[in-house]
Amino acid sequence: MNVTNSQASLDRVAMVTNWHFFCLLLIECFAVYLLFYHPLKLFGTLLILIVSILIISKPVAGLYLSTAIAYSGVASSLLQGLLLPVILLSCVSAIFYLLETRAEGLQKATQNTLFLLFATTMLLSFTYAMDLTMAFESLYQFTKYFILYLLLINIIETRDSLRGLLWVLTITGILMFAYGIYTSFIANSLLQSARMTSFIEDPNSYAIKLVPVVAFSYCISKTEKSNILKMLGYIILLSSIAAIILSFSRGSLLGLLAIFIILGAKELRKPHVVIAFVIILIVAIALVPNELLSSRFTKIGDITMDKSIVQRLKLLKGGVQMFLEHPVFGVGIGNFIVHSRDYTHTINAMVAHNSYLHVAAELGIIGVSFFIAMILTTLKQLRTIYSSISQNNDRFLHFYSFCIFAAFMGFLTNSLFLSEHLNVALFSIVGMTVVLWKLAASPAREIQR
Repeated sequence: MNVTNSQASLDRVAMVTNWHFFCLLLIECFAVYLLFYHPLKLFGTLLILIVSILIISKPVAGLYLSTAIAYSGVASSLLQGLLLPVILLSCVSAIFYLLETRAEGLQKATQNTLFLLFATTMLLSFTYAMDLTMAFESLYQFTKYFILYLLLINIIETRDSLRGLLWVLTITGILMFAYGIYTSFIANSLLQSARMTSFIEDPNSYAIKLVPVVAFSYCISKTEKSNILKMLGYIILLSSIAAIILSFSRGSLLGLLAIFIILGAKELRKPHVVIAFVIILIVAIALVPNELLSSRFTKIGDITMDKSIVQRLKLLKGGVQMFLEHPVFGVGIGNFIVHSRDYTHTINAMVAHNSYLHVAAELGIIGVSFFIAMILTTLKQLRTIYSSISQNNDRFLHFYSFCIFAAFMGFLTNSLFLSEHLNVALFSIVGMTVVLWKLAASPAREIQR
């Protein structure tokens, strides 16, 4: 019996090895194709090979790199998005490896079930969605980040690796800010007429990713032992705040406010924190021309004078009407924009600019229930970890659960004003929560530092 089991195990390992070789062969063929037909994309070609090999041979390093690529948005701009399918193939290969080599299989979590149920409603909506191309694009967006989420909860198993992931996200945030400074104030010959953005993303999508980075960098400044690393955490925190201000995303500013409220008045009362924040605020506002400042904020008091607010109100009203006419199943994933002009009476087809209403209109009460259940489950887990573990008992879990909770609340607040239900930040935060939940439930709670 033992011989049979041993042979079966060897057969599984051989299958996995063959699968990896097959994936690497496809990846290398694709890279060679790019190299010959698009020689100017040499950097992207090399990056494809590095990421693919890392994910398979060094899972943690591969996850760090692929997370940074996805979070920064560089994957969408580099090679016109051709990098993502290759990373996706490598990720699938890594998941096969995890399934076949780990005795316990993939990490179980309530969020897994809710994500899969949410995906099922997306697939079912293909049967009645008017535009299948838009539906497929949304499904693809969900799939690539869901795979990243699965890799995160299965590869990140220790405190050190979770700490490393938090550093990756914060460093990615400051690199996005640096590139935003370059594109906004240097590359455009000091033409300071546009809101700050990074890579090919619009300012709102750029800012919503930086909102959680504020809480992540705060966590670093509180948990790292080295004064140099603590200082770096504060620098990233202030840089993220400056980037959000310079993006002039009003929804992101409200998300930032939510984080400030959660972090508490205690930190804001400290003189050096207040002084640093005021300096960043003054410098950021000084860099923005008066006409942009005026156009974004001075008309808020009179909504009839602000075209953006008037448009958002039309989208909200139309989205509610769309949901009420299709309350059970919605209009189909990715199809809000297809029906938007009929319901919102706007000139251009647009998204709902509210993640929860967007999901409700596209997937009905069934889909939005799974989506909200996933959010509530994640918030409950973070709250439970923080409440059950005091700072003195376990400083790591105490601060990480608190800061990830703050990051999630900032993102959720921002999502009230943007359709970002398929944003990589959401999947990353949920994934880190699952890892924290697993670490908190461990009887030994072995601390690896």
